[in-house]
Amino acid sequence: MFNKHKKSVGKCKTKEFEQEIFGYNYYIIDEKNTIRIIFGNYKTMLRIDQKVYISKDQFESLPEGLLDRQKVVITRFRKPSYEDPTNSIVEVSFNNIKKWVKPSNIKTH
Repeated sequence: MFNKHKKSVGKCKTKEFEQEIFGYNYYIIDEKNTIRIIFGNYKTMLRIDQKVYISKDQFESLPEGLLDRQKVVITRFRKPSYEDPTNSIVEVSFNNIKKWVKPSNIKTH
């Protein structure tokens, strides 16, 4: 079991986002500096290759090509950027479609 208060797990390290993103404060990077997991104090941990559902957020928005309650797979994460204020930091895929979404668009059940 992962202990979020440790600074590292194996060759992975826990880091903190500069700003909270929809309740997600932390991320875990591997030895190649790839973000593998994101999590928050009261949020479900999200990880690469996890099967999740897409859901409309409070603004009722979804990227084009994705449907509400559609099952997708998390393919990668990225750090938030000042150039992209949407906070779309989770890439998901469905068939050959890959889209960046916000953590608020992800449901685990």
